[in-house]
Amino acid sequence: MGECLHCGQDAGFLRRRHPECKADHRKGMADIQNTISSAVEGTSVEAISELVVAATREGRIQAHERTRALARGWEAAVEKAFEDSVLSRDEQAALDQISRHFELPVDLLDQNGAWTRASRGMLLREILEGNIPEVQIEGHMPFNFQKSEKLVYAFPDVDYHEQQKRREFRGRSTGVSVRVAKGLYFRTGGFRGHPVVHTEDVYVDSGVLALTTKHLYFSSPSKRFRIRYDKIVAFEPYEDGIGVQRDAASAKPQTFITGDGWFIYNLAINLARMEI
Repeated sequence: MGECLHCGQDAGFLRRRHPECKADHRKGMADIQNTISSAVEGTSVEAISELVVAATREGRIQAHERTRALARGWEAAVEKAFEDSVLSRDEQAALDQISRHFELPVDLLDQNGAWTRASRGMLLREILEGNIPEVQIEGHMPFNFQKSEKLVYAFPDVDYHEQQKRREFRGRSTGVSVRVAKGLYFRTGGFRGHPVVHTEDVYVDSGVLALTTKHLYFSSPSKRFRIRYDKIVAFEPYEDGIGVQRDAASAKPQTFITGDGWFIYNLAINLARMEI
């Protein structure tokens, strides 16, 4: 006979839990997640705490399971906060209060990127309001920033792509190669192929992308450059990055893959529009 994982009583032959205990446990976990996700709707932390205690007791939920459910609920709260694409100050305060009250570790909250998304949402809100927060960057930045500018955000391990033209010949020669004169092996019209030029996106290198109040910087083992925002005529949003087109006749479209196209696009265009 085995003991029920939830209540500790006899679960029956080859059984690990009672069906009713399993149902209560599942409901308790769902109740905790749903309760935490309501934090951004204005529910007080005291009321939330009481509901979590009750769900934990009724579902016979262990401490590590409770922490996991709290973290998943916090992630859902972040998703709910971004339904209008903006993280308000009240929503941010509610998220911060919940994470502190239940002592949820950052690494757990960021397992699926929720903590990073909330932090980026906060930064974008500050910029939209005309503020540039103090940014703490760990490690050395390989850039010579100007005195008149301020670092806003840096992305590591960014894939950099350029559009390049490729030329190939399509067609074939007619007959065999016959020498008709010194150094000449084809008569005029002997090769009936034609050149075809097409453009493709080509990976160049990976490096650090930094955005300041004045420039976009990139540094990698083979590429180092900066671009003033007022020299960029177009920003192209992608799901996982951003494309830029500089204001120069010979400029090639450039693409930076950061993994978060929503954030890098909104960050870049708003910095470009700021009067600093």
